[in-house]
Amino acid sequence: KGIKMYLTKLSQKEMTPEQVQKEFELLLRTNDLENIGDIVDKNILDLVKKNLKKGYTFSKEGWTEIMTFHSKVLECLRVSNALFTSNDRALAGKLKILHEQIEDLTIELSEQHVHRLHQGVKQSLETTSVHLDLLGNLQRIAGLSVNFTKIHVYKSPAEELSGS
Repeated sequence: KGIKMYLTKLSQKEMTPEQVQKEFELLLRTNDLENIGDIVDKNILDLVKKNLKKGYTFSKEGWTEIMTFHSKVLECLRVSNALFTSNDRALAGKLKILHEQIEDLTIELSEQHVHRLHQGVKQSLETTSVHLDLLGNLQRIAGLSVNFTKIHVYKSPAEELSGS
């Protein structure tokens, strides 16, 4: 909240178009990061508590999938943060590929979970809603981590110098 108030106060002063663009990017990024925190705090932690309360455990395969997916989402968030601070075009390409992989992996892992359900795997039957909700929440985090790229203009160093 403090960051948004500070940026709002800045915008009441005379700003260049570049400063206005940067302010917009910072406001969007701040909001997205707050939303990521809310997903973790209000959704993912509740799912963990629900699973613990019921005494359920994930199947070995399901847990491996969740941990792999979590790692991929964390990598996406790290690259996203690096890109936001650096404007590195190579990172922009890497982030785009990572996000596409996460979208594909969401479907693939959901299908694998359903396959275990069809096989009657007890842990998968017990944890199905938690498993699928975790995948969905992690996918939302990945989406929020790349949201700023929709409005961020990436310029080469030569373009930056020429003002193009």
